[in-house]
Amino acid sequence: MNDTDHWLLLRTFVGSYSLTVTLYGTSPHRKVVSENAPLVTTGPPPTKTSKDPGLFVGEKVVDDSGSPSLATSVRRKVYDADGKLLYDTTWYSSYRGNYRLIRVGTKPKPVEKKKPTTPTTTTGPVTTSVTTTTTPQP
Repeated sequence: MNDTDHWLLLRTFVGSYSLTVTLYGTSPHRKVVSENAPLVTTGPPPTKTSKDPGLFVGEKVVDDSGSPSLATSVRRKVYDADGKLLYDTTWYSSYRGNYRLIRVGTKPKPVEKKKPTTPTTTTGPVTTSVTTTTTPQP
């Protein structure tokens, strides 16, 4: 809000990753002091989970680790030409983090076939006996 007795010109420029705002007008001879709070993490990344029929049950793949939720604030004090405090305002901003993207498997695991058991062998001397029967010929 313009609380001066003069006109203001507001010029904006939008870039790929920025917004620049410039004010032009007659100087009211004010002093503005800004204090930025540090950017702090307020929570873990939000998570989006999707089912993947190409993965086996119990398998998970993280496609994007995401980013945490953040918050900051800016305190602005405006003083007149005589040093009297006119405004003391704080703005708060919070940002939801980027999603952590996870795929979970829905494909049933294959059933393992049991291998046939092999006979147990013992070590030691082996005895073989052979019986031969002969039939007399006439």
